[in-house]
Amino acid sequence: MRDEYKVEHYPSTITPTAERANSGFGRTPLKLGRGSLTHVETDAQVYLQPIMSLGTYAATRNNWGRAMLLKPLAWAIWGAPLAVLVMVEPSPAVAEVRIFACEPEWAALASEIGGDAVSVYAGTHGRQDPHYIRMRPSLIEHVRRADVLFCTGAGLEDGWLPVLLQLGASASLQHGQPGHLIASEHVRLLDPPSVVDRRPRHVHAEGNPHVQLLPENIGYMASELARRLVVIDPENTETYRQQLSAFQERWRGASAGWMERSSRLAGMPVVAYHESWAYLYEWTGIRQAAAIERLPGVPPTVSHLQEVLELARSAGARAILRAPYEPTKGMEWLSDRAGIPIVELPFTVGGLEGVDNLFDLFDVTLALLEEVHDQY
Repeated sequence: MRDEYKVEHYPSTITPTAERANSGFGRTPLKLGRGSLTHVETDAQVYLQPIMSLGTYAATRNNWGRAMLLKPLAWAIWGAPLAVLVMVEPSPAVAEVRIFACEPEWAALASEIGGDAVSVYAGTHGRQDPHYIRMRPSLIEHVRRADVLFCTGAGLEDGWLPVLLQLGASASLQHGQPGHLIASEHVRLLDPPSVVDRRPRHVHAEGNPHVQLLPENIGYMASELARRLVVIDPENTETYRQQLSAFQERWRGASAGWMERSSRLAGMPVVAYHESWAYLYEWTGIRQAAAIERLPGVPPTVSHLQEVLELARSAGARAILRAPYEPTKGMEWLSDRAGIPIVELPFTVGGLEGVDNLFDLFDVTLALLEEVHDQY
């Protein structure tokens, strides 16, 4: 496990490359009044139409004197309010960078690093299984408008993200572009399978995708996200550098405290439903005695549950760990017979009430595990 997070320092100015300029990265329409520059021009033409109509009417009547009198009058009636509108209601010259985050943990991180310079939309919430998401028109619309796609990868979203990108994403969100950010491409993946077959289950060929539960991975992704935002939105470089620096300082301090607290959990045996907690085990030292699923994505049979019961008893398992979206039927069967509690952990931001950010995620997870350790 790496001991320190690398906080990258970014240049204060960046010259867009030809590729970026051609693809539209970092370019946002000037906003004024109630729309883009194009809309404002159209609105102004509509608003000034009475002025032009009065002048045209007077001119066509061959009364140029009347035209000269009517034009100032028309401007006073219709033009002056437009001038006031233009002066007092301009929007910022550069719009917020729009970030589409596939999972709540990346939405929370994007808010930390982007601050007021970004708007963030989470495609899933904390009590959804990110493997299985139903396509919705709102997802397509938000992807279509996004400047950055921030997802986990490693097969986690394979059931829905490729279709979503095909239906709604611009070229700027496709793989290889600055706006395409996949966490699994920037952190070390645990548990790559030795054999990948075609049986109906979700085996992730690259490794375990649940990378958000290792604190150092959050630190790495914070740096990478800031780097991408500087490329896409160089005018807010200083904002992103400051937000990153402040976050990394807080994150390092919190991580040191979590590591100290976790030391007493080392070696504690547990049972899990799915292989969801590998990155949590990596830094806490918790040991998984068995998994309730027969295979990843395949519900247990009675015979398999009997095997899990025997493994749990022989290992002295202290609890059954559950993510908020996982089914409880097999867990309840095992809990009744093994005499151990089902402990629901947040798994991500929003997974439990009161888990509103990444710091809450690790604080609450540790507190629940400490309670298991102390009481059972």
